[in-house]
Order: sequence, then structure tokens, then C-alpha cells
Amino acid sequence: MPWLFASKYKQVSYKIPDVGFDRKPCDMVFFSGAQAYVGIIFYVPRKKKTICLIDVDDFIGFFKDNVSISEEQAITLARYHGSL
Repeated sequence: MPWLFASKYKQVSYKIPDVGFDRKPCDMVFFSGAQAYVGIIFYVPRKKKTICLIDVDDFIGFFKDNVSISEEQAITLARYHGSL
């Protein structure tokens, strides 16, 4: 969570490891002022999966007062939601 929050309000860098023989598109990635979302998938066997993308600020604010989140609450908070 701190990394998502920092990528939205500060500057974050990530060095891609030099392990393996695969070609890498670049050596390092920087994020600053990025849109940051927490992705949640609700899964019930033999039914469609519900996917919710919640802004990191909304997610942190919600969990200041709560310890868990229901599918309905997540859909209400989500900027984007859909099903698979």
C-alpha cells in the first residue's frame, strides 16, 4: 500500500532485476503522479467474478473505520468495476 500511495503523490522507482536471459524493455521504471488503484476480485464458484478497482485514497479512508469490505461496498467505492 505505501508503494501505491507514494506513486500517486511522490516519486517511486523500480529497478528491473538483471536475472535470466530474457530481454527487458528497459532497466528501470519511474512513477510520479500516477493513478493508483487497489484491485479486488470477488469469486464465488460457478459464478462470474466481480472485479473492482478502488482508488488508493478511497481504500485507505475506508479501512480507517472498517476491517473488511463486502462486494456491495467495494462496488460503491470502485472507480471501475465489471465481471468476468
